[in-house]
Amino acid sequence: MTRNDYNLLETTQGQAKSNRVWILFIPIGGKTDERLYELAYNNGVESINKDADGILEPRYDYKRFTVPLILVNYVHKEVKGKAYRLKTDTEKGN
Repeated sequence: MTRNDYNLLETTQGQAKSNRVWILFIPIGGKTDERLYELAYNNGVESINKDADGILEPRYDYKRFTVPLILVNYVHKEVKGKAYRLKTDTEKGN
């Protein structure tokens, strides 16, 4: 993909959060790390009202908070990056 194939939009960010509780060493609730990355990315793309198609070189921030004796786990993932929109054939001049 060359620079003539897409338009750069504004910088965007998206977030995803998850809580998990452990009862007798059995996890209850929560989402997998892959699902949280996917949700954060999708929220970042959807936060742009200009029909963004994706985020160029996304940067992820990962925060985890655990309370050991109560066995509660809180995870927060955030993505930041430049959004882009692919050009249509008419915009490219084809």
